[in-house]
Amino acid sequence: MPSVNVAYAVPPGSRKAALWHDGFTAGMELLQEEFQVRWLNVHPEHPDRKEHLSGLEDCDYLLVKSNWDWIVDRCVRERCRRSGPPKGLLISGVASPPRRRRTLRFYDALFYETRWYEAKLRRHPRRFQAFGIDTRVMRTRQGVERDIDWLSVGALKPYKRHERLLDKRGRRVVVGDLANSEPAVLSQLKAGGIEVSDFVSYEELAGYYRRARNVLAAATVTGGGERCVLEGRACGATVHVAEDNPKLRGLLEEPVWDHTHYARQLATGIRLTLGAA
Repeated sequence: MPSVNVAYAVPPGSRKAALWHDGFTAGMELLQEEFQVRWLNVHPEHPDRKEHLSGLEDCDYLLVKSNWDWIVDRCVRERCRRSGPPKGLLISGVASPPRRRRTLRFYDALFYETRWYEAKLRRHPRRFQAFGIDTRVMRTRQGVERDIDWLSVGALKPYKRHERLLDKRGRRVVVGDLANSEPAVLSQLKAGGIEVSDFVSYEELAGYYRRARNVLAAATVTGGGERCVLEGRACGATVHVAEDNPKLRGLLEEPVWDHTHYARQLATGIRLTLGAA
């Protein structure tokens, strides 16, 4: 069974570290039927960081979950040889890829989330759309009252633009990580009568979506929101995105990709790259 190491960075002790579950982790569970998966957390604060860094190339394939020039990407470029095991970058974010072809092709494969982003990667010969949510959890449920008029999900940061809820009527709720929030954003929301909930488990988050009539994904193009759009749609809410965000607008027209699609696309990219190595 081929081995796949997953390099990622999540702060140890954070709520995400304790509760992390989404379409990616669900997809990786399915990949374990075909690959031996090992998780390597290279966050600077992780107590086993040195051990994890030393094990990056101890595999048949290295899957790197990172934005360009972020913690994980930088670690891998510094530590890994071009002649080492094949590498795939699972792009988390919308930062522009490197201009130099040689730098771009440090990775043998690129995995991207949205059709909108694909245009940025046309100089790379091996690219795969891989994204989705865990629809075993994110789905409608009979008998749930939709008692939230407007829901917004994500970090309490300016780029999420949660303050656009202030113009909406009815019960308004924001779910985000309070430990990693901007105090000014939190104060503005509470002063405007918006309920704010801390980071919750995936199952609890699905409960919020099922209770919402409308989901507002008002983030900027660089502010994420991809999962929010698909999760809201999967749970039967009406999803609204900002007019100046073509990335999220495109997701309103795409299928609600699930974790099986995520796993299938990752597996296809890994197989093809291993076959070409």
